[in-house]
This record gives sequence, C-alpha cells and structure tokens, in this order.
Amino acid sequence: MLYAYLGDITFNKLAHEYVLANENKRGNANFLGTHLPQYLRASQSFTHNPEIFELASLEVAFNKAFVAPETSFATGLEFNLAELQTKRIKFVESAQILIFNQNTTSIWAALKCQEKPPRPHSLDAPQSVLVWKQRGHSRFRILGEEEANLFLHFAKKAKSTSQKTEVQRTSNYLRSWLDAELVASTV
Repeated sequence: MLYAYLGDITFNKLAHEYVLANENKRGNANFLGTHLPQYLRASQSFTHNPEIFELASLEVAFNKAFVAPETSFATGLEFNLAELQTKRIKFVESAQILIFNQNTTSIWAALKCQEKPPRPHSLDAPQSVLVWKQRGHSRFRILGEEEANLFLHFAKKAKSTSQKTEVQRTSNYLRSWLDAELVASTV
C-alpha cells in the first residue's frame, strides 16, 4: 500500500535511501521492512507527511499478523458476569493496537479499492486501530475509546476489577471479540 500511495519514483527513492541507511544491518527484506516505520518517523524527507509513517506501520502490522503462528481461538463460550470477574482474557498472538493521528485508515481503504485516496489530514482525536489475523487473513478494525481501553487492559493479562459497570462493559465487547476470533483462551 505504501508503494501504491507513494508511486514508483518516490517509493524507489525511499527504498534506496532506506537500504543505504541500513546496509550494515544483516537481515532479509522482512527484517528491513519491520524497521521502516521508525526510519520514516525520523526521516527529514517525510516529516510533513505523518500519514506515510502510519501507512508503513499498518503495513508492518498486517505482515506481523499474517505470519503470526496459528492459534486456536475460543468459540461458543458463554460468560456470565460472575465468571468475567474472575477470568482473564487472552487474545490471539496476532492482535495489535496501533494509534493513528491521521486519516490513514481511509487512505488505506481507498488504495485497497484502487481508488484515489483522500487528502491526508489530522484527526480530531487519536484513533485506535486493532490489527489481527482472522481465518488466515490480516484484518483491521477501528475501535472506540472505551473498547480500546478495555482491550488494552485485558491484553496486559489483567483481571477485570469487581466493579459491575466495567464487567458489564466488557461483556458487551466480549461477544464481538469471540466472533472476530480474537480470544485465544480464558484463564
């Protein structure tokens, strides 16, 4: 997608500069690719184009999700509120959350449909983007602030607090996490 966004000339120039800057580091293209977002963030050439860093970050996250080991995921589990207070939720290894400040997901979606992407712009508030592997394919979904906070809370392998409101909120999202094959197991 970064290639589609930048075009031949700019992408080839970037690739050449990036490889030269990392020529002393051993590794294959996947190794080099995983460090491209950090390079773009620090690059003077792309300082005024933060969406490029975010596009590269999304592409790296997609690749990480795709090559993540297959995990058996929880299905058909029914949790009552009492169980949710004592259980931990373990997410599949491919699950990652990215924080975007640009309209990067709109740009990505347009490029994916081979349409002209919208002009890049800053969002009013940071956007949490969940990336994971589902049925052998990398996926992403934009999360609201509450769901992102709860997801990160459980991703840190924390137990739910005993507060009934938090347990109720979590149970509202748990079904969609199960349906999306995000829950590996519960403890």
